[in-house]
Amino acid sequence: MNNSWEHINAAGTYVIKPGHGILHAVCINTTASAIITVYDNASAASGRIIAVFKSAIVEGTYFFDIPVTEGITVVTAGASDITVIFT
Repeated sequence: MNNSWEHINAAGTYVIKPGHGILHAVCINTTASAIITVYDNASAASGRIIAVFKSAIVEGTYFFDIPVTEGITVVTAGASDITVIFT
């Protein structure tokens, strides 16, 4: 299977992938301006939390390679520049 990716650079709630799949990684492209939360949810910022990245976390790639059952939703509380890699 080929990986897909989604680039985010504004505050908001983003449904990255509805349904089951794999969260491979979250790349923090520039130091995060606010908290970033990743959920196992197909449509909302609720349910199982996969990860919470603190405000001002530095650039880097954070690997997960974990299955998600509901989907992937990301909430950025500020204009953070990130890339989510998934299948």
